[in-house]
Amino acid sequence: MAMDTGIQTESYGGQQAKKLQQVLGRWDIIFFTVSGVIGVDTVAYAAQTGYQIITWTLLSAVLYLLPYGLITAELTAAYPKEGGLYFWVRRAFGPYIGSTVSFLYWISNPIWMGSLAVTAVGTLSDAFSWHLTNGGGTLLALGVVWLATLVEVTYLRIAKWAVNVGAVIKFALLILLGGGALFAALTKGAANPASVAKFIPNFSTTLVLMPVLIFNWVGFELQSNAAEEIINPRRDVPRSILVSGLLAAFGYSLGIFGVLVMTPASRLSAITGLLGAFQGIFGSPALIALLAIAIAIGYIVSGTTWLIGVDRSFATSGWDGSIPRFFGHFHNRFGTPDRVAVLSGLVPTVLIVVNYFTYHGAGLSGTYNNLLNAAFVAALFPYLFMLPAAIILRRRDPEIQRPYTIPGGALGLWIAVLLSFAFSFVAVFANFIPSRLTGVTPGGALQLVYYFIGEIVVATVFFLWARRERSLPAATHSAAD
Repeated sequence: MAMDTGIQTESYGGQQAKKLQQVLGRWDIIFFTVSGVIGVDTVAYAAQTGYQIITWTLLSAVLYLLPYGLITAELTAAYPKEGGLYFWVRRAFGPYIGSTVSFLYWISNPIWMGSLAVTAVGTLSDAFSWHLTNGGGTLLALGVVWLATLVEVTYLRIAKWAVNVGAVIKFALLILLGGGALFAALTKGAANPASVAKFIPNFSTTLVLMPVLIFNWVGFELQSNAAEEIINPRRDVPRSILVSGLLAAFGYSLGIFGVLVMTPASRLSAITGLLGAFQGIFGSPALIALLAIAIAIGYIVSGTTWLIGVDRSFATSGWDGSIPRFFGHFHNRFGTPDRVAVLSGLVPTVLIVVNYFTYHGAGLSGTYNNLLNAAFVAALFPYLFMLPAAIILRRRDPEIQRPYTIPGGALGLWIAVLLSFAFSFVAVFANFIPSRLTGVTPGGALQLVYYFIGEIVVATVFFLWARRERSLPAATHSAAD
């Protein structure tokens, strides 16, 4: 049964859609989701808040991760369309909101890629005792950015193996860290002793915890952005969400525990904290060097995985006519969003260079904090629209076949949306709260406000620019069940 999306079919979108290649099987999207949800770069960042973050991790896994996963599973099963998040939001809220959300969803990840590149360089520098100048560290970080771009823009059937291997490496690192830390604590004692009181949430720091906490969890919808490149999305995506959610909750808890147990509070570092915890467990320089390489690979793969997903969402809004169609182009041979991919490399390049000159004295650490905080601002905002879209679309399209629905009927749907929306709402606005834990100063908070306003302005300009290119709202291509 054909589904009337209420959006005119556009030949340009159809031309681009023909370039897509169905190459992602069940295990590919499980690994893809695990790689997207598990980001080892923020484990040490989160650990700076102390043992209470483990309590919040477990609580948010039940109150946020579970309902968010259920929502994503229902939306993907009902609308297995390329572009995923963009398609759902546009269908629910219209082309302008869809376009703006797609832009914010995309822009946060090139920014984050910049922070990942800096973290990877910092980890390798610490492990191999490189005495890098700020300029040298900046050049290496730029090399990491363009390596990730090169991987992303090639055939998905090739790039998926980098994601698959990276997912295994990241999960293995967290298991090794948690297990090794537990053994070391039992035999040698903990560097940062734990007590029941330390696990009790301190609500004075709850708000500043939320951005990194929710940022750790998001990513279930990533594979849905490549839905038409999945062999059987309606069957396999809900399963991948269940498996990856369980693995993520287990892995994150172990990883954060490992960092906290093995690293004294005075030495916790967002950039080198993960490696520092391993150094506290293992004494072999050769093993530490190998682990540093694995950690750096994990950082790079995290960024690459997200760019594969968000670049497709953004490019789809281009072939749909919500942003300039120049950005909706897919490579004729590779079937990947080539122009957006290059743009995703240029954005962190500019930001890293600007931060080098602006925060020259702060070095890698200052660059990392500024890029990560800026990424938080844009990354979490789109979920304020994606999550309630599930309610709107179930009411708007009652005739659409839904192979999977959230248990509990309408009440179950509302509970899932309200819980996940509440966490997302707090996380979005907590970005702007100055705190020593996050490194956001009052002046930095104001700068983040300017970043966000600027992103909204650019998104609006893109939408108005695209409006001149179309006589009627354009659609991706015909939508069918």
